[in-house]
Amino acid sequence: MGLGLIDILIVILIILACVLIAYLIITLKKVNENLAVLQRDLNNINDRLNPILENLNEITKKTLNISSEAELQVEKVKNFIDSFGSGITKFKSIKNETEPEKRIPLLIKNVSAVVKGVSVFLRELKT
Repeated sequence: MGLGLIDILIVILIILACVLIAYLIITLKKVNENLAVLQRDLNNINDRLNPILENLNEITKKTLNISSEAELQVEKVKNFIDSFGSGITKFKSIKNETEPEKRIPLLIKNVSAVVKGVSVFLRELKT
C-alpha cells in the first residue's frame, strides 16, 4: 500500500524535528561561545578592578589621615585663639584695675606671655 496522509505528515514532522534539533544545536553553540567571551571579559575586568580597588582603599586611608590631621590643626588654632582672646580680656581687665605706675611692667609681662604663646603655637603647628 502507498503512503497515507498520516505517514507523509509523520515524515514531515520527523524532518522538521531534525531541522529544529540542528538549529537548537547551532544556537546553543553560539550561546556557549558568547558565554565564554563574557566570562573572559569578566575575568579581564576583575583583573583590572583589583588594583583600582587597592588604590581606592589607599586613597581613602590617606584622606582619612589628612582629615584627622586637619582636625588636629584646626583644634590647635582654635585653642590658640581662645587662649589669645582670654589673654586679651585679662589684659584689658588688668589695664582697668591697675595703677598707672604698674601698667608698664604688666604690659611687658603680658607681651612676653603672648610671644611665648605664639612661639609655642608655631612650634606645635610645625610638628
